[in-house]
Amino acid sequence: LRLMIDQNTTKNINATFITRVDQKAKSFKKKPLSYQTVVHTYRIVDIPLDREYNYTLMYPITDGSYSSIEKRMYLPSRSPQLATDMMIFGDLDQSKISESSRDLLKKKLYEGGKNIAGMVMLGDYAYDLESKNGTKGDEFMQSMEELFSTWPTMAIAGNHEYFMDFFNFNTRFRMPFYNTTKNHFYSFDIGPIHFVGINTDRVIFAKDEVRKEFLSWIEEDLKLANQDEQRKIRPWIVSFMHRPIFDCGLGDKVEKFYPKLSDLEELLYKYNVDVSFVAHRHYYERLMPLHHNRSSTFEGNRSSIHNGRGPIYVLEGVMGNGYRLDNSAKITKRDYMVMVDNTTGFGVLTTTQNGSLIYRHYINNGTVLDSFTLSKSVLRPFHELFQPPKPETPPMPTTVPISSPDGTTNWMVISLIIMGVITVLAMISSIILFFLYRGAKLKADISGVEMTSRSIDN
Repeated sequence: LRLMIDQNTTKNINATFITRVDQKAKSFKKKPLSYQTVVHTYRIVDIPLDREYNYTLMYPITDGSYSSIEKRMYLPSRSPQLATDMMIFGDLDQSKISESSRDLLKKKLYEGGKNIAGMVMLGDYAYDLESKNGTKGDEFMQSMEELFSTWPTMAIAGNHEYFMDFFNFNTRFRMPFYNTTKNHFYSFDIGPIHFVGINTDRVIFAKDEVRKEFLSWIEEDLKLANQDEQRKIRPWIVSFMHRPIFDCGLGDKVEKFYPKLSDLEELLYKYNVDVSFVAHRHYYERLMPLHHNRSSTFEGNRSSIHNGRGPIYVLEGVMGNGYRLDNSAKITKRDYMVMVDNTTGFGVLTTTQNGSLIYRHYINNGTVLDSFTLSKSVLRPFHELFQPPKPETPPMPTTVPISSPDGTTNWMVISLIIMGVITVLAMISSIILFFLYRGAKLKADISGVEMTSRSIDN
């Protein structure tokens, strides 16, 4: 297989070719077996961004000649000034149930064109990648091939990818830091947003020692992204993962795993993650800023949230699958819930020129079912991000309080003030005495001169 990229530039392309054979499949007895398939992976580095590419996949056919497939892809800029859209969804397969959502997704992607930065997938694909002797995964990839080959796609694993330690998922997808984290945890920047992907099943089921390493990696990444100098450039942090941290109304399993995810929740809260996208439950749900299963502080209202403290959890598990759709009517309503619905659909996260975020949840007929805007006081419009800072006004002299923090009189401060006043008065008195002395001496000198003159005259 050969890959040729027409990019209208003389820059060389550095591509590494990797071939994967013998995927792991699941037999009817749920025992692993191998089947023959080939996954070709090209790693391309040092390629200019913020442009559209036409590329050709060429492969040999029986008579020794080559057949080709023409493709087009757009790679967005990594500039913090980028105003763009990210498509966000989870829990999907290639069944009839997801067909209307996939058609709408394709329509929105083509309508957006270069304004689309890519897609974020929240886990649970094909149901399952290894099923039907492994062919279910191939069918899923073929159903999404047009979208995957055109727009950048960032994916995280869900519980349905757990088979054989995520082997099939890791064979088909390669995310940032793969050699270090094996797709379990990674991060990337798009426009003014720092994204962090987290495999929650790895956090839940890993041995304690390994789990601590994973949480340490996540904390270091969030700590760096939350530094003041980084927040000035990219003011938003967004996490995405498969399992929700909180009891979203259906109970049992979420509560069961919460002790294993509570450390993760504390990290998201500590480092001021703004939004956390999850899936797993097969419906759409939006919560208010949250901490410890309770509403946190924010300004504004449920549609326009300003200075929220704690992540807004958005559950996008309703892209559609033949496995099941959860009945939203059976969900226990909480005071921090804004919207719950089980109509198939997906979300679009938009970054705006004024620095705020807008999120819209579309259902399969193209209607926006839910939307909200996020803003914060530290935001600056994109065109101001790289302007030189204005000179600061020199600070005014600070005043010393007469009262102590507990309300009592600060006698030390008063003593210092009195001593200062006495010192100033003493200096003024000394100056007055000095001039009085000089005046008296001058008068005496003049009198002496007059007496001398009279003596001479006599």
